[in-house]
Amino acid sequence: MCSILVVDDEPSVREVMARWAERLGHEVRQAADADEALERMAERAAGVAVCDVKMPGHDGVWLAERLRDEYPGTAVVMATASQGADVALSSLRLGAVDFLPKPFSSEQFRHSLARGVRWHRDAEHSRQRLESLQREVHEHLAQIESFFAATPVVSDADLDRLIDGIMPDHAVVEHSRRVAAIATNMAVHLGIRSPELADIQRAALLHDLGRVALPATILCKPAQLSDEEIEIVRQQPRLVSEILGRIAFLAPAAVIVRAIFEHMDGTGYPWALRGEEIPQGARIIALADAIDAMTHHRVHREARTPAEAIFEIQRCRGTQFDPEAVNALLSVVHLHWTLVARRPAVEAESSDTPAPQPAGPFDPTLGRHASSATNGAGVPLPDDLACAGSGGPAHSGDTASG
Repeated sequence: MCSILVVDDEPSVREVMARWAERLGHEVRQAADADEALERMAERAAGVAVCDVKMPGHDGVWLAERLRDEYPGTAVVMATASQGADVALSSLRLGAVDFLPKPFSSEQFRHSLARGVRWHRDAEHSRQRLESLQREVHEHLAQIESFFAATPVVSDADLDRLIDGIMPDHAVVEHSRRVAAIATNMAVHLGIRSPELADIQRAALLHDLGRVALPATILCKPAQLSDEEIEIVRQQPRLVSEILGRIAFLAPAAVIVRAIFEHMDGTGYPWALRGEEIPQGARIIALADAIDAMTHHRVHREARTPAEAIFEIQRCRGTQFDPEAVNALLSVVHLHWTLVARRPAVEAESSDTPAPQPAGPFDPTLGRHASSATNGAGVPLPDDLACAGSGGPAHSGDTASG
C-alpha cells in the first residue's frame, strides 16, 4: 500500500481516480488545487501525487516543481487533456515519472500509478541507505577525532606514528608514502621549498585519511558506485580537512587536503574549484596520487603499466591535471630513470653482486627503503617509472582519477 494524493479541479475526475487507486489497495487523499495539495502534503507527505496540469490559480507544472524541491521522495504523475508534446516534455523535465493524457482508461492509470509507486519506493530505499551511510561516516569521523585527541601531533615524527596507527591497512600507508615521495620531488622541481614543501609532504601523507571514514561497503565495492555512494565519497575531503584544520601543526596541510580532488576545469569536488583557485600543493598531490593509484591494483580494476598511466595523464592534461605539474612529473620521471639506468653499470664495476633491476609497477617499499636514486630532494622514487618515459600505448579507457 502507498499513500496517493489526487489533485484535480474537477470533482468527478478526482473521484474516479481516487476510486481506482483505492481498488488497488492504496490510501487516497484528494485536493482541488495546488495550494490545497501543498496543505495535504504538509500534513503528511504522499508517496505518489497524481496532478492535473490545468487548474485555477497555480497550475500542475508549478505544483510539480514545488513537490520536486520540497518533497523529493514523492513521485509525480502528470495528467492533462492537452495532447501537446511540449507539456509532456516540460513535465518530465520537472521530474514527473509519467504523463497521463486525458481521457485515460483504468488500465493506463494503473500502469502509471504502479510506475510512481516503484519510483517512490526506490527513492525511499536510497534515502534510508544514504542516511545509514552518513551515520556510519560520522561515527568513523568521531573515531578519527578521538584518535587525534589521544595522539597529539606536533612534529613529523608524531605524524609518522599517527599514520601507521590510524590508516586501515598497510597498503594504504605505503600508498600514502609513495604519493608523498612523488609529490615532494615534483614540488622541488617546481622550485618549492619549506615551509610550503613540508606542508605538501604532510598533506600527501594525509590525502587518503578520508578512506578511514568511508564505510566498508563503499571502500571495497567491486562495482561502480551508486549516486548516494558517490555523494558520500565527495564529502570526505571537506570533513577530514575540518578535523585536520583544528590541529595547529597540520592546519596548513589541511588547506591542501580539502582541494586534492578538484579538477583544473572545475569538474572536481567538493567545491568545483577551477585552475589557480586550487592550491598548488593540491594540484601536485592530485597528480602524484593518480599515477600511483593507476599503476597499482585496485578492487575494481587491474593495475596499468607506468607507460599507460603517463599516456592517460597526458590525455587529462589541462582538464583534470595542472599542465605545469604534469611537466614536473615527466621531468622527475625522466631524471629518475636516467639515474636508475646508470646505476647497474656503476655497481657492476665495484661488486660481483648482480645489480638490482627496476621493480614493478611502483616499488611498494617507497619512502622506507626503496632505491637510493633520487632527483635531488633526497626522496626515493619508484624504480619502474622508467618505462613511462618511453612513450605510452593507447589507454585502457579509465579516467585518471585513481
